[in-house]
Amino acid sequence: MLSLLSSTRTKWTARFKSYLQEPLFRELAATRAFRRLEHVGFLGALQYFWPGGPRVEYALTRQAHSVAVGFLAVEAARIAAVDKSVRDTVVAAALLHDIGHPPLSHSSEPFFKHAHGLGHRQMACEIILGNETQFSDTREVLLDHKVDPQAVCNAINNLDAGLASYLLNSPLNVDAIDGALRSARFFRIPVDHLNARQLVKISLSPTPDVSGSADAFWKAKERMYECIYGDPANQIDNWFKARLVRKAIKREQWAFTDEELLDNLDLLVSDVVPSCEFTSSDQARRARRLGIKPSVKLRRRKDFYDRYYDTNRRVA
Repeated sequence: MLSLLSSTRTKWTARFKSYLQEPLFRELAATRAFRRLEHVGFLGALQYFWPGGPRVEYALTRQAHSVAVGFLAVEAARIAAVDKSVRDTVVAAALLHDIGHPPLSHSSEPFFKHAHGLGHRQMACEIILGNETQFSDTREVLLDHKVDPQAVCNAINNLDAGLASYLLNSPLNVDAIDGALRSARFFRIPVDHLNARQLVKISLSPTPDVSGSADAFWKAKERMYECIYGDPANQIDNWFKARLVRKAIKREQWAFTDEELLDNLDLLVSDVVPSCEFTSSDQARRARRLGIKPSVKLRRRKDFYDRYYDTNRRVA
């Protein structure tokens, strides 16, 4: 199942360990749709073509993010003192909010949406409502725990005024809190001074934040977006999308893992030198996908960017 205790950097509190043992969490985490998220990168193409090689550790998967968002929802339900039925809906919606992500997340989602109308929230509800037969066990688990699948979908898509909907869609929501902090660490933006659970308390509080934590979070998030949408990160993502748009995206490819989609798209170029000085054959293979000749060892980020821009002009 999940290799959580050995794979994440979360501070293991008693409440978090208890959350991992809850029947609802354990059964949803064992479903096919949720297990697929262990092989879907949180930052999409950036993780696979980033300087220094692919960043595919567990903490940068959609599954790790979903586990953390689920725990923040548990904390919110505890603070709000809601009853068990509301709490279970809150936790289920938080855990399942990303199960509709295609492989490579937001890097490929526009193409699935254009070709088949499959945004990740719409696809999440297709799974939750049992319309995707290969993932029907998700709906079965919800019904076994007396959680209404439609209520979970309503919360994910902000279609009601309940706590679950607020937690996933308010400006300072649990999805954004974990997602921004997780992304910031990828780009080495200092965020250790920010506490996710404290931010949840601020989000639920009826009084203004006087601690400065919310302001610090928005500043860190702004810096993170500058990294994602600035050069060269945006160039890498745009390069991947330029290659992807040439391919005929099939609906069934939505259920692929990252590796399955990359292999299926066959992003190799023809004139690549097969020998390499990279640290692993996997890294060399990804370099070949990008069109960088792996016989040239890249020692600095600038080397990568120079080679990338040259490659981008040649093959994109």
